[in-house]
Amino acid sequence: MSKGLNERGKKVIFTSDRHPDALELCEEAKEFLKKGSILEINWPGYECRRKILDKKIKEHFLNDPEIQEEVLDYIAAHGKENVRILEGLLNKAVAMARLERVKAVDLAFAKESLEESISLIG
Repeated sequence: MSKGLNERGKKVIFTSDRHPDALELCEEAKEFLKKGSILEINWPGYECRRKILDKKIKEHFLNDPEIQEEVLDYIAAHGKENVRILEGLLNKAVAMARLERVKAVDLAFAKESLEESISLIG
């Protein structure tokens, strides 16, 4: 498998949530994967999630509505699974604020509008 790819100058990128040994593959495929670079990418930590939220606010919302810092802390604390969930919580808080014509999103408003979403992500 790897010889044919190398001869043609081709590369393979394989992603998985498990090490090649833990996958249900033939031994040849496992050995092929283990010859490459194996990297573990962890979930973003709290500080990284908080920076992602700050960047999203600057890029997309420009303080319309204004979102208090404690709300961003709250979202960062609960959006642990992945960046999509983190962004989804922020988008929902902003959408609810705009829908209800709220000028500034405080913690009470965020908790109320995100309660169901946060309960679903656990």
